[in-house]
Amino acid sequence: MKSDNKASYSLCLIVLGGLFIRAIFIGKESLWPDEALYMYISQSLLSNPFAIQHHSGEPFFQNPPLFMYMLSFLFKILGVVSTQVARSFNTILGSSTIVLAYFIGKYLYGRPVGIISAALLSLNPLHWWISTRILPDVPLTFFIYLSLFMLIRNSKGKSFIFSFASLATKYPAAPLLIVPFLNNARLRKTPWVWTALYLLGLGFTIFFIALNVRTGIPWLDFFLTPFRFPDLTEIYRETFYFLSIIVCVFFFIGLASALRKKEFSPLIVWIILFGTARLFLPWQAFRMSRYTLPLYPGMIILAAYGGIKSYYFLKERLPARAFLISMILGSILLYVLLIFAFRGYTVTDINSKTFVGFGQIKRFFENKPSNIAILTSSPRQVKYMAPHIYVHDLPSSFTPEQAGVLIRKKEIGYILLDRWSPHQPKWAPEYFLSDPGYRPAFQTRNFCIFEVVNR
Repeated sequence: MKSDNKASYSLCLIVLGGLFIRAIFIGKESLWPDEALYMYISQSLLSNPFAIQHHSGEPFFQNPPLFMYMLSFLFKILGVVSTQVARSFNTILGSSTIVLAYFIGKYLYGRPVGIISAALLSLNPLHWWISTRILPDVPLTFFIYLSLFMLIRNSKGKSFIFSFASLATKYPAAPLLIVPFLNNARLRKTPWVWTALYLLGLGFTIFFIALNVRTGIPWLDFFLTPFRFPDLTEIYRETFYFLSIIVCVFFFIGLASALRKKEFSPLIVWIILFGTARLFLPWQAFRMSRYTLPLYPGMIILAAYGGIKSYYFLKERLPARAFLISMILGSILLYVLLIFAFRGYTVTDINSKTFVGFGQIKRFFENKPSNIAILTSSPRQVKYMAPHIYVHDLPSSFTPEQAGVLIRKKEIGYILLDRWSPHQPKWAPEYFLSDPGYRPAFQTRNFCIFEVVNR
């Protein structure tokens, strides 16, 4: 009973601590392009439940709409549309995933694994960072592990509900629908058959990528284009920073221990299926790392399991050194937690100071007529801040001549240049400053708005 109480108190402290360190970044004014898009669509859904559209008016199909509907529902209930509300929602779901990591670890491998898993996930740099942003990756991860937990507890009906919820949040959850059919009994009965099927699927994927298959159908090619061969350098950079070599070593120990015992839990099956699929999707550390987030809780649980297995393995063979072994492994855990805390705060803090200042755009355009148009390389943020004006994208591939043609054709009245957009043409600042046809109308340390005076 005492151990149960200690575990409960420890879990509460871990979850509350995880919630706190995420919540301190909720009020930051940083607004990424994707965040602005989700905010814009969620706000549009308040007046039109079918307004799943880009800032350009084109249908938005790149992600399923559940996340945006959840935000819209939250805005309607609270009567306010704000980034703070949206980030609070994700922060709560991120902290709830910490709780799920504890219960999955405890149910599969024991209470110590659950506690260690929760502690590691609460400070994990990637999970900490992305839990403070308005992105579907956090609710996706929450629904996935809620589904896995229900499946582990043999609640298949609830598991399917949350599986579909995860798929309605983001397409990469698709492998989760296969997990219930690859149950432990079936895999243990004919492991070599399933291994052969896995290798066959892997070979087909490699062959598909090598042929660079395209259909000519835009929306279908959108889903096929990302598949490519793994970038080992970027994989190493991402994994080294967000997980560390130590966690990866213990993860492989935990995975090998589970497979050696033929413990094909839903967690193991998910990691193998999604982990394999993730290998063939784009890798770019610190930009696309969030795509790996659905793997992290599972990897951390198995790393905790690997650590506990290592402890008992060494203790059994060196009983006289049990205290020393405890101290060494405990020090390793403390070191990882400290490294996680430092990296997590650093990456979250740095990113909270980027893409700032867009709130001033709202004040600049709020009294402007709705028939004006603006050209910018940050169209998503501008459209969210000033939804009543027409926004046109200035891509990095544009030349000054192409920009001029678009300005005349669309009767664009304003140009916005900012310091944050990675897609802004390099020639743009000097060109618009030197051309007398464009007059600075408003300027801050983050952006400059030019008025078009001569089309």
